[in-house]
Amino acid sequence: MKRLARWWPIFFRNTTAGDHLRRHRLLTSVVLGMRERWNMLLIVRTIMIGVMFIGVLYSVAILQPKIQTVKAQITSFESLSPTDPLRLEFGRLHGRSFSVNAAVLLLGVVVVFITAFTMKV
Repeated sequence: MKRLARWWPIFFRNTTAGDHLRRHRLLTSVVLGMRERWNMLLIVRTIMIGVMFIGVLYSVAILQPKIQTVKAQITSFESLSPTDPLRLEFGRLHGRSFSVNAAVLLLGVVVVFITAFTMKV
């Protein structure tokens, strides 16, 4: 129970109905894939969903707190020089966050296409 209490604020802090809907879509996608015979595309899709989950977890649990810490130390971006270590660190973390989120988005698009082509209605 302590583990759940530790992770609860990370996943459910500032959540909206859309966030909950996305979680349900992810679970529904996995469950509907289990309905059918597992072929290579469904296995790849499930692995991609797992990678997406790990990417979101990394972004929320690791990158977000680091970005907030660096951002709290910066008083104004206009007053910082381009070579300031805080500005460089913020840019590096922001770039990593962008890359992870873009990868999750692209994997999500691929998962949608795999789901569309493999599911029988």
